[in-house]
Amino acid sequence: MKTRDEDGSPPKIQAAAREPVIPALISWGALAVLLLSFLIPSGFFKHTLCTFKVLTGLPCPGCGISRSILQISHGHFIKAFRFNPMGFPVYLFLIFCSFYNFIPQEIRDRVDSFLLRHKKACALASALFVALLLALWTIRLVMQSSGSLIFLDAI
Repeated sequence: MKTRDEDGSPPKIQAAAREPVIPALISWGALAVLLLSFLIPSGFFKHTLCTFKVLTGLPCPGCGISRSILQISHGHFIKAFRFNPMGFPVYLFLIFCSFYNFIPQEIRDRVDSFLLRHKKACALASALFVALLLALWTIRLVMQSSGSLIFLDAI
């Protein structure tokens, strides 16, 4: 086993050997979330897991996304929207991530190339997602203070 390179430095880990680990973990994690969302009954969560809500009594920007994903998996789209409308784009992203690692390498290379060529558009889409999340959070807080029941509150 080689302990030092020719210049005396520690051997460098091949980039190709470590690169696939992160996408694989993300892919398997997303797949696990989706599979669990089908297996867990739609009314399973009786108490909030949100630390922000527990500490402040207010929903956080992401409150309801887990429940929204659960409702989407069970075909309850109106309930999913009422828990958090941003559950829909998150669900689509989970689907993409789930299957990314399982598509042929040639297609993955094309997807990677496309995403690299469109970095600005990807950054803009990410910023738009965050802006929508914050806007919906603001609307939710205003509606909650007025007693409106458009959004289902995380318990």
